[in-house]
Amino acid sequence: MNIEEKDLVTPVIASGEKLGYVHVGASRRGPLGTGNIDFDSFFGALAKIGFSGPITFESFSSSVVSKDLSNTLGIWRNLWTDNKSMAKSSREYMETKLTKAFS
Repeated sequence: MNIEEKDLVTPVIASGEKLGYVHVGASRRGPLGTGNIDFDSFFGALAKIGFSGPITFESFSSSVVSKDLSNTLGIWRNLWTDNKSMAKSSREYMETKLTKAFS
């Protein structure tokens, strides 16, 4: 959506109850909140449609995948090294944003 849509709200609202799964990532593939994605508006749109489906997070770092896979997928940056810490911070970020949006 960051590339194909003019904003992150309009397509969420247009999808409405048909939206069953959400996959998020930072614009630079690092930790959530470190890129240029307007997650406040995005999660606000999810709240507006009453979204209750799963939300997953994806990030890449060259330090946690094999060199061959890193080259194949074009993962050139070493943005983080600890999987558990990244997963925890991502979950906390999403929970904070969702709690704010749904309250």
